[in-house]
Amino acid sequence: MTREQCLAARSALGWSRTVLASKTGLTVAMIGFFERGARMLKDENMEKIRQAFLEDGLDPDALRGCVGFSEGITPRKCIAARKSLGWSQVTLAVEAGLVLSTVSRFERGEIKPREATLEKLRATFARAGIDVDGL
Repeated sequence: MTREQCLAARSALGWSRTVLASKTGLTVAMIGFFERGARMLKDENMEKIRQAFLEDGLDPDALRGCVGFSEGITPRKCIAARKSLGWSQVTLAVEAGLVLSTVSRFERGEIKPREATLEKLRATFARAGIDVDGL
């Protein structure tokens, strides 16, 4: 469950954050932080959100093909973009102003970076001529 999926599904159902919070047992603030990219949720909390949408007849995964929907930068996309430039993880970290361990752990799927970190990666690839969201 990505923040984009959450926003799109909530919008499609006409739910406020308050409605989603009541259906999941999460706080309105927690959902807001997640949707703004300020914080990631634990996997079990993302599953609670996904299940709430499914129980109301909407599969968030079905929204992937909608206009304007992007799953964002995934580890796979990051690796593909980096390799297409012939960059090492060290080079990407330096170009993006990140520490090597952040790049390495993200590409291995060990962490879910904050939106600010993902934006640094997106901007770095854009400066190099790659639309990583379009991969």
